[in-house]
Amino acid sequence: MRILLCGACFAGNRGGEAMYETFIEQTKKYDINAQIVVLSKYPKDEITICRKRGYEVHSFTTVDRVFMGLPFWIFGSLMKAFHLPHKWLASDVIKQYYDCDILVDFSGISFSDFRGFLDLIINSTWFFPAFVSGIPIIKMSQSLGPYNKITNRIIAKYCLKRMGTVIARGEDSYRTTKDLLNNRTDIYNLPDVAMCLSPANDNVCDSILEKLGLKGKKYIVMAPSVVVNGRYGAEKYQQLYEKIIKIVVSISGLPIMLVPHTRHLSEAIAVDSASDDIIVCRAIMARDALKDVDIRLLEREYDCRELKGVIAKAEYAIGSRYHFLIGAMSSGVPSIALGWGYKYEEMFELFDMKEFAFECNTFDEKAILKKVKKLADSYEVLGQKVKQKLPEIKAESEKNIQLAMALLKMEQI
Repeated sequence: MRILLCGACFAGNRGGEAMYETFIEQTKKYDINAQIVVLSKYPKDEITICRKRGYEVHSFTTVDRVFMGLPFWIFGSLMKAFHLPHKWLASDVIKQYYDCDILVDFSGISFSDFRGFLDLIINSTWFFPAFVSGIPIIKMSQSLGPYNKITNRIIAKYCLKRMGTVIARGEDSYRTTKDLLNNRTDIYNLPDVAMCLSPANDNVCDSILEKLGLKGKKYIVMAPSVVVNGRYGAEKYQQLYEKIIKIVVSISGLPIMLVPHTRHLSEAIAVDSASDDIIVCRAIMARDALKDVDIRLLEREYDCRELKGVIAKAEYAIGSRYHFLIGAMSSGVPSIALGWGYKYEEMFELFDMKEFAFECNTFDEKAILKKVKKLADSYEVLGQKVKQKLPEIKAESEKNIQLAMALLKMEQI
């Protein structure tokens, strides 16, 4: 079978890579010979990565999707309406929508009122060629909704009702999506697919830790985000991390490892090459109040499995990157989320840890620092609580792939 992947990335954001690699790993359990075809929005960075891993890859940037995909959708839809052949209109990349067996979309915050109108249109361009070709679509976004804005509601309904299976993350996303689609039965509420990502082996992780002088030692991991840095305000956000680090060090005496979970991309049209968490990490390290604190920075770029292996060896985690926190919690490492959007709260609710998830629009620093102290004092107990929940959560996460296979009619679930 040929599996067409879109919406995420193998470069830059390690969360996108984590979703892709988990899905591919589990798909291979059903069909070892499954061919993976990737639609790349960052071809300068991703084509080499994909080819090294044995995946077929096609450049399909934002510009391509707007200037190739949209016209194809318009003219192809007209021809389809009149029962005329339309595949001949497709360019090489759009032919993949005909030649593959299923389209799996991993776009991040999809059809959400948090997104602007332009982002909403751009996000939707992954699907327009599929609506013409008829390839079955399964949507595995990090979060869906809310759909209160009229433009978002209209476009979301148009796209989602044409998809074979829709997977929400969390009760709010699930409930609002069910309501939008008139209680369709093929909408599911499941944990993120990356919950089941396999980490790199111990030798690889130990080699990384050895470079930082942390092999065989205890440490705390933190992952500031350039996104939250911008939304909350750089000075306030960095000052908050300064306070958090001082509390953690005063209680534990352990070194802090800062993990940039999203890195820069090559400069290109419609690509924000400056979106690099290491900028915020360095700014936090440079604060006067932290000059005497033992802080290590993960300078080099590592893949998602390497990062998960390093995160898994930490005592506990505090961060703003969603898949950094999934990497931690899915490894039994208790965490605090300093995020944006309700996807963080919904994920932590799976572990009965909702009290440790905060949203930047309503940050209460006193409440956050209180939870930091609680985590630092009780992380071993909280870690056991997280680990007890993991078997059930991972079993639910595996249903993402089962639903994709069911959509391919390979099995009934």
